[in-house]
Amino acid sequence: MQWDEPITPDENAAILARLATYPGVNVYWMGRSYLGQDIWAADVGLPSPSLLRSWAKETILKASVIYSGRQHANEVSSTSHIDKLGELLVTDPKIRALLNQVNVVLHPIDNSDGAQLSVELAKITPDNLLHPGYHGALAADVSDGQKQADPIYPESRTRPLLIKSWLPDAFLNPHGYPSHEWVQPFSDYTGWVMSRQAGTGREWWLPRGWFTSLEYLRDPDHPYGRQIAYALRDRIVEAERNVPGLLSLEDRMNARYERFGQRWDPRYMAQPIVSGIRIYMALSGSNADSDETVAHGISPDITWDGGYTEAPDETAHGDYMKLVASAGLAFDMVHLKYLAQGKLRIVRTQKSGPDGVEWKVERKRPILPYSEPAVPVPDQK
Repeated sequence: MQWDEPITPDENAAILARLATYPGVNVYWMGRSYLGQDIWAADVGLPSPSLLRSWAKETILKASVIYSGRQHANEVSSTSHIDKLGELLVTDPKIRALLNQVNVVLHPIDNSDGAQLSVELAKITPDNLLHPGYHGALAADVSDGQKQADPIYPESRTRPLLIKSWLPDAFLNPHGYPSHEWVQPFSDYTGWVMSRQAGTGREWWLPRGWFTSLEYLRDPDHPYGRQIAYALRDRIVEAERNVPGLLSLEDRMNARYERFGQRWDPRYMAQPIVSGIRIYMALSGSNADSDETVAHGISPDITWDGGYTEAPDETAHGDYMKLVASAGLAFDMVHLKYLAQGKLRIVRTQKSGPDGVEWKVERKRPILPYSEPAVPVPDQK
């Protein structure tokens, strides 16, 4: 597949159709958007002789990850690296072997209407921000109303449906932002300061390279949070540093951000650089309890890895598109490999009762790094 130009909804459907010809890939239609665009997703796993398959059983016996992109559809690179990941999962034997321990769900375009609009606008003004494609057809985010039974955007249902069906360990939501937007103070142009608040909105006033953020809970109910967050951080930094051309992009943009941003507003325009890669992270974690929810209403006890990225990819095409999409693919692979190489804490128990024998299979979450000591298995009764 090509990934030097933005992928249209029709091209994405064609890519998924080709993936569906490979064993173990199940591509399915999830409905239509507000303007009638088809919505697609794909489960990528190893082939099974079974005619009927249980998502509940599969997500117990293996880890599960959902890659869902293009919520803001003029942020184009996420579709490219999600589709590229799908291609590698069916053509590269080493990467395909990761499916022995991980179920992969691909949702390359969340906002099909915005994607179509941004592609059409790019034909007219390819170097503009194309921000009308950011939202859905009604100029509101496609995530609006997604918790409702009958949201005004039909596409708002897709992510909650996937999450409810798979109860994934990881839900990854890659984003982007303008690659060349600068805001002149006092010019009456607020840019990304959509909330009209002078605080954190300032951090979007000028580009700051490719970046991500990590969070973890530090309460007693989540004792492994810090260990997992730092393990992922180190792997992300190593992977991104190995993307050809990315470090020079990071160095240029971060230097400008320091000169024209942090120097004047250090409180909000911070520089959390780790070996050349920008990663926002609360070093001491966050206070929470088991009732706190993360991505789309899922408990952190279930979906404990809720990652996202920001790539300076609006107007990206050509070699630059390959660069930012490669950074996204490296991020995708870090999480996939972590799940594939970590320890599945599967516990099988059986006990007798008055009406027979009860068999139970459960998997403890989160998945621990492979360096973590073995977790004791309780005695079977």
